[in-house]
Amino acid sequence: MRSLFVRFFSFVFLPSFLLRAPRGVVCSPPAAVVCLDAVCRFDFVVSRRQTMTYVHPSGTTFNVALNGSSLVVVGNSLRTADAYRDVIGTVVDPSHVITADGVPRDVIVVNGQFPGPTIEVLEGSQVVVRVTNSLLSEVTSIHWHGIYMRNNNFMDGVPYVTQCPILPGQSFVYRFRADPAGTHWYHSHHSNQRIDGAYGLLVVRPKSPAAPSPRPYHGVIVTDWYHRTGDAVALRCGTASAQYDGGRFTGETLRSPATRHRSPDGVELTSMSYVSSLVGGRGRHDPEALFPLAVYALDANRSAVFRLANAAADFSFEISVDRHRLDVASLDGHDIRPVTVDSVVVHPGETVDFEILADQSVSRYWLRARTLVSSGSDGTTGNGQEALAVLEYRGFVGDRKKDPQSTPRSCTESLPCTVFNCPFEYYPQKFNKSCRHVNVVSSRLDQSFLRSEYGLSSETPEEVFLNFAFVGGSSVNGRKFALPRGFDAVPSAWRRHIAPCNATLCGERPCRCTNIVSLPLNATIQMVLMNYQPVHDPANLPSHHAVHVHGHAFAVLALGFGVTRNASSVAPNPDIACDGPLCSSPRWTAGRRVPALNLADPPIKDTVLVPAQGYAIVRFRTDNPGRWMAHCHQELHFLKGMGVILEEGDPVDQPRPPSGLPSCGDFVGIDEVNDGEITKEPTTTPKQGVIVISLGIAAASAVGFLLLGIVVALTLLTAQRFVLTRPSRHAGRNTHTLDNSGVSASLL
Repeated sequence: MRSLFVRFFSFVFLPSFLLRAPRGVVCSPPAAVVCLDAVCRFDFVVSRRQTMTYVHPSGTTFNVALNGSSLVVVGNSLRTADAYRDVIGTVVDPSHVITADGVPRDVIVVNGQFPGPTIEVLEGSQVVVRVTNSLLSEVTSIHWHGIYMRNNNFMDGVPYVTQCPILPGQSFVYRFRADPAGTHWYHSHHSNQRIDGAYGLLVVRPKSPAAPSPRPYHGVIVTDWYHRTGDAVALRCGTASAQYDGGRFTGETLRSPATRHRSPDGVELTSMSYVSSLVGGRGRHDPEALFPLAVYALDANRSAVFRLANAAADFSFEISVDRHRLDVASLDGHDIRPVTVDSVVVHPGETVDFEILADQSVSRYWLRARTLVSSGSDGTTGNGQEALAVLEYRGFVGDRKKDPQSTPRSCTESLPCTVFNCPFEYYPQKFNKSCRHVNVVSSRLDQSFLRSEYGLSSETPEEVFLNFAFVGGSSVNGRKFALPRGFDAVPSAWRRHIAPCNATLCGERPCRCTNIVSLPLNATIQMVLMNYQPVHDPANLPSHHAVHVHGHAFAVLALGFGVTRNASSVAPNPDIACDGPLCSSPRWTAGRRVPALNLADPPIKDTVLVPAQGYAIVRFRTDNPGRWMAHCHQELHFLKGMGVILEEGDPVDQPRPPSGLPSCGDFVGIDEVNDGEITKEPTTTPKQGVIVISLGIAAASAVGFLLLGIVVALTLLTAQRFVLTRPSRHAGRNTHTLDNSGVSASLL
């Protein structure tokens, strides 16, 4: 009765002007949720919503559509104009609508927001986040990208590696220290839920008394966007079906090898078809349709700070602001000595902090996020593949219903543009752009701290080669990663869930297994992240890969680029020799000098772009025991197998799990059912013998046994019906045991 009254009151008495956006309203993203306490508690509810819908104050959901530049409520078969005449046709404040790019589809939201809420905490504080899974039929988890989780790997959020996934209707409480300071982000680490929007920013303020006072900032997330859910995208890209068989390509999701997007150096960017992209959760699939965009306010003659993350499934974006240069100040949350550039490339998984000086006339300007797709002979990138947001100077008095009229800077031979974080060595001359690579900038950290924290003073680091490439498909050192089939906090029990890699089997041909690389504790590791494909495969051409390492940040000491043969072919860098077509045991080429390393002030990152047919040399200390994923952050590359577990320390070194941490996995029955009775399987073979039965006694007792059998059968049938219909007391509990010792590596 109360709900009926509320609905009646809302429709009859609620003034319709409360639904309308005031004239000139800007669609600014929600402010961050700030907590500066020693213990910060948050509640996350993960659920699905539909884009292009509006939830009325009464709780009723309506469809919305674009009318000119306004969003209006529209009717349908359930919401007719006669029944809802006071609502249908009403203009809706765009901040109340998840528009995405204007095409209706399901999205994953956190607390009803897309992207999820930005949370801001103080360095060193204890962060407690209760994540409740309100998805109807999907499990989930949250990874806190960039947070060290020191001695706390069970909070890292990787299903079956550090925890059981969160079942629908259940909650998982993440508890961790906010370390390090900087711009980080969170996202689902289950399957392909990141494609559906399960992400948000996590900002950690520095606590040091010497740190400058916090400055206002704009939090921004850029991403590619698809009109199908993540599961549908994966299905059409071969992760769940043999989509490549017979050369079948859907066109809407995959492109044939001959038509795939390429970057200016001729390298294949992705096999995915570009659909759309968003800045701050908003974009325009149809550039002529004036759907609302994210708007960020600027104060004239003052610097504005942007904290930006790339949550894309596949595409890198070149970020620029019309008529403004960018001062890049931080990478993956770690400060560098600022560099001034015209644009910065942000690869999937990376974050970047930059400032712009608002020194232009009071107006509105475009912030552009362009893909790296080469447009061909005209020396430009993007080819119409860009997402836009609006930067508006305070005091602007023009028509906000009109788009900004600004244009990007023209790069000329006499005044070329500078691009930071290029994935290739140089632009072709026709682009009039120069590259500034990530390994040549300097960290702002004290050099003595860098030497001790990242092992820069070590003359004998332990060297590990990992080849992230399309060798036998998406793989690392020729091994396609298979997630464990369950989770247990005890290391020996956890290993029952994995598919071990057979050294002989996997060294000869591609295989799928749970690839684990063991690292000694408290050692200096120099990791050579490679991207080598020694054998030409027209269906899997070399591509750039953004590699993220959990549980650590690392010093980027050097980059090596592939050798450009022509406009569409790149050969492996000769610095590294492969032992065969899998390149499973690479080494430095005999007679060649190891490239010069920046051991003085290298930048610190947790995600780095490994160039096609090239490598990145990084270094860190193994001071964080546990299991940590290292993987390509392009979603489908990881789903298909481009990942590896770094197991740091011996089992006795592993941190103690939280009390009550659930286990999960397959149930392998040890009982058998015979004639309605459950009996234990025999553990030994029964002895053979001769059983002598008196036929006379058997004949005399036949009638008695028959009657007794009928009574027992009726009793068992009644009991079985009760068991099958009675709810289990343990329904929903995620605490099964298993024996999965029979799982092993499989050939591909």
